[in-house]
Amino acid sequence: MRRLIPVVAVLTALIPIGAAAAQPHGGTAPSVTGGGIYDRAECAVNFSLNARTTPNGVTGEQNAVMSNAPGAIAGCPGQGHVKATVTCVAVNGHDAEIRGIITKQSGSFGPDFFPPGDTVFVTDVQDNGSPSDGTPDTIVQYVDGAGTENSCQAPSGDQLFTVDNGNVTVRG
Repeated sequence: MRRLIPVVAVLTALIPIGAAAAQPHGGTAPSVTGGGIYDRAECAVNFSLNARTTPNGVTGEQNAVMSNAPGAIAGCPGQGHVKATVTCVAVNGHDAEIRGIITKQSGSFGPDFFPPGDTVFVTDVQDNGSPSDGTPDTIVQYVDGAGTENSCQAPSGDQLFTVDNGNVTVRG
Protein backbone atom coordinates (compact mmCIF):
# COMPACT_ATOMS: atom_id res chain seq x y z
CA MET A 1 0.00 0.00 0.00
CA ARG A 2 2.84 2.42 0.68
CA ARG A 3 3.88 2.31 -2.96
CA LEU A 4 0.44 3.35 -4.19
CA ILE A 5 0.46 6.72 -2.44
CA PRO A 6 3.59 8.07 -4.20
CA VAL A 7 2.28 6.83 -7.58
CA VAL A 8 -1.09 8.55 -7.02
CA ALA A 9 0.71 11.73 -5.94
CA VAL A 10 2.80 11.72 -9.14
CA LEU A 11 -0.23 11.04 -11.35
CA THR A 12 -2.20 13.80 -9.64
CA ALA A 13 0.67 16.22 -10.22
CA LEU A 14 0.56 15.41 -13.95
CA ILE A 15 -3.06 16.56 -14.34
CA PRO A 16 -3.07 20.07 -15.82
CA ILE A 17 -4.13 22.73 -13.36
CA GLY A 18 -6.46 24.28 -15.95
CA ALA A 19 -8.45 21.06 -16.20
CA ALA A 20 -9.78 21.43 -12.67
CA ALA A 21 -10.34 25.17 -13.00
CA ALA A 22 -12.32 24.77 -16.23
CA GLN A 23 -15.13 22.93 -14.47
CA PRO A 24 -17.33 25.18 -12.32
CA HIS A 25 -19.77 24.15 -9.57
CA GLY A 26 -17.60 21.70 -7.68
CA GLY A 27 -16.15 19.94 -10.71
CA THR A 28 -19.30 19.57 -12.82
CA ALA A 29 -19.29 21.40 -16.14
CA PRO A 30 -22.74 22.37 -17.47
CA SER A 31 -24.33 19.58 -19.49
CA VAL A 32 -27.71 18.34 -20.66
CA THR A 33 -28.23 14.78 -21.85
CA GLY A 34 -31.22 12.59 -22.48
CA GLY A 35 -33.91 11.49 -24.82
CA GLY A 36 -37.45 10.29 -25.04
CA ILE A 37 -40.87 11.15 -26.42
CA TYR A 38 -43.10 14.12 -25.73
CA ASP A 39 -46.58 15.14 -26.92
CA ARG A 40 -47.40 11.46 -27.49
CA ALA A 41 -51.16 12.06 -27.17
CA GLU A 42 -51.23 14.48 -30.10
CA CYS A 43 -48.18 14.80 -32.37
CA ALA A 44 -45.49 12.55 -30.89
CA VAL A 45 -41.92 13.88 -31.07
CA ASN A 46 -38.88 11.70 -30.34
CA PHE A 47 -35.93 13.75 -29.12
CA SER A 48 -32.30 13.28 -28.14
CA LEU A 49 -29.98 15.76 -26.44
CA ASN A 50 -26.26 15.73 -25.79
CA ALA A 51 -24.84 19.12 -24.87
CA ARG A 52 -21.64 19.51 -22.88
CA THR A 53 -19.38 22.35 -21.88
CA THR A 54 -15.72 21.41 -22.15
CA PRO A 55 -12.49 23.37 -21.60
CA ASN A 56 -12.47 23.90 -25.40
CA GLY A 57 -16.03 25.18 -25.65
CA VAL A 58 -19.44 23.60 -26.16
CA THR A 59 -20.03 20.35 -27.99
CA GLY A 60 -23.02 18.19 -28.78
CA GLU A 61 -26.08 17.63 -30.87
CA GLN A 62 -29.83 17.88 -30.52
CA ASN A 63 -32.41 16.02 -32.60
CA ALA A 64 -36.18 15.95 -32.93
CA VAL A 65 -38.15 13.49 -35.05
CA MET A 66 -41.90 13.72 -35.57
CA SER A 67 -43.60 10.54 -36.65
CA ASN A 68 -47.07 9.59 -37.74
CA ALA A 69 -47.54 7.56 -34.58
CA PRO A 70 -50.82 5.70 -34.05
CA GLY A 71 -53.25 7.91 -32.20
CA ALA A 72 -51.91 11.19 -33.57
CA ILE A 73 -54.62 13.79 -33.93
CA ALA A 74 -55.72 15.09 -37.30
CA GLY A 75 -53.65 18.09 -38.30
CA CYS A 76 -50.27 16.77 -37.17
CA PRO A 77 -47.87 17.83 -39.89
CA GLY A 78 -46.47 14.32 -40.44
CA GLN A 79 -43.00 12.88 -40.40
CA GLY A 80 -40.01 15.16 -40.10
CA HIS A 81 -36.53 15.52 -38.64
CA VAL A 82 -34.40 18.40 -37.44
CA LYS A 83 -30.80 18.16 -36.24
CA ALA A 84 -28.61 20.91 -34.80
CA THR A 85 -25.01 21.25 -33.64
CA VAL A 86 -24.94 22.69 -30.11
CA THR A 87 -23.50 26.21 -29.81
CA CYS A 88 -24.37 27.09 -26.19
CA VAL A 89 -25.70 25.64 -22.94
CA ALA A 90 -27.13 27.55 -19.97
CA VAL A 91 -28.01 25.83 -16.70
CA ASN A 92 -29.80 27.21 -13.65
CA GLY A 93 -30.55 24.52 -11.07
CA HIS A 94 -32.75 21.93 -12.78
CA ASP A 95 -33.54 24.14 -15.79
CA ALA A 96 -31.44 24.40 -18.93
CA GLU A 97 -31.44 25.81 -22.44
CA ILE A 98 -29.53 24.47 -25.43
CA ARG A 99 -29.18 26.31 -28.72
CA GLY A 100 -27.62 25.16 -31.94
CA ILE A 101 -27.29 25.77 -35.65
CA ILE A 102 -29.65 23.63 -37.72
CA THR A 103 -27.58 21.28 -39.90
CA LYS A 104 -30.31 19.00 -41.23
CA GLN A 105 -34.05 19.34 -41.80
CA SER A 106 -36.60 17.17 -43.57
CA GLY A 107 -40.32 16.56 -43.94
CA SER A 108 -42.57 18.35 -41.50
CA PHE A 109 -39.52 19.93 -39.83
CA GLY A 110 -38.11 21.02 -43.19
CA PRO A 111 -37.37 24.54 -44.42
CA ASP A 112 -41.04 25.10 -45.37
CA PHE A 113 -42.14 24.47 -41.77
CA PHE A 114 -39.82 26.99 -40.14
CA PRO A 115 -40.03 30.71 -40.97
CA PRO A 116 -37.28 32.00 -43.31
CA GLY A 117 -34.19 33.06 -41.37
CA ASP A 118 -34.95 30.87 -38.36
CA THR A 119 -31.81 28.74 -38.36
CA VAL A 120 -31.31 28.19 -34.61
CA PHE A 121 -32.89 25.18 -32.89
CA VAL A 122 -33.67 25.75 -29.19
CA THR A 123 -34.45 23.20 -26.48
CA ASP A 124 -35.57 24.23 -22.99
CA VAL A 125 -35.81 21.48 -20.37
CA GLN A 126 -36.50 20.94 -16.69
CA ASP A 127 -34.95 17.90 -14.98
CA ASN A 128 -37.36 16.63 -12.32
CA GLY A 129 -35.28 13.63 -11.29
CA SER A 130 -35.72 10.00 -12.16
CA PRO A 131 -38.91 9.12 -14.06
CA SER A 132 -39.71 6.60 -11.32
CA ASP A 133 -39.96 9.49 -8.82
CA GLY A 134 -43.36 10.36 -10.33
CA THR A 135 -42.78 13.89 -11.67
CA PRO A 136 -41.89 13.83 -15.37
CA ASP A 137 -39.27 16.09 -16.91
CA THR A 138 -40.55 18.88 -19.14
CA ILE A 139 -39.40 20.14 -22.53
CA VAL A 140 -40.16 22.62 -25.28
CA GLN A 141 -38.33 22.81 -28.63
CA TYR A 142 -38.61 25.65 -31.13
CA VAL A 143 -36.66 27.67 -33.67
CA ASP A 144 -35.19 31.15 -33.33
CA GLY A 145 -33.63 33.65 -35.68
CA ALA A 146 -30.13 33.63 -37.10
CA GLY A 147 -27.64 35.31 -34.79
CA THR A 148 -29.23 33.95 -31.57
CA GLU A 149 -27.19 30.73 -31.48
CA ASN A 150 -25.09 31.98 -28.52
CA SER A 151 -27.93 33.63 -26.58
CA CYS A 152 -28.63 30.79 -24.12
CA GLN A 153 -30.56 31.73 -20.99
CA ALA A 154 -31.79 29.04 -18.64
CA PRO A 155 -35.60 29.09 -18.53
CA SER A 156 -37.63 29.25 -15.35
CA GLY A 157 -40.05 26.38 -15.69
CA ASP A 158 -41.83 27.51 -18.86
CA GLN A 159 -41.47 24.19 -20.68
CA LEU A 160 -44.71 23.23 -22.42
CA PHE A 161 -44.62 19.44 -22.72
CA THR A 162 -44.04 16.61 -20.27
CA VAL A 163 -41.58 13.92 -21.30
CA ASP A 164 -43.96 10.98 -21.69
CA ASN A 165 -41.27 8.35 -21.97
CA GLY A 166 -37.60 9.07 -21.33
CA ASN A 167 -35.38 11.17 -19.12
CA VAL A 168 -33.38 14.38 -19.22
CA THR A 169 -30.38 14.99 -16.97
CA VAL A 170 -29.21 18.56 -16.27
CA ARG A 171 -25.87 19.08 -14.55
CA GLY A 172 -23.95 22.15 -13.77
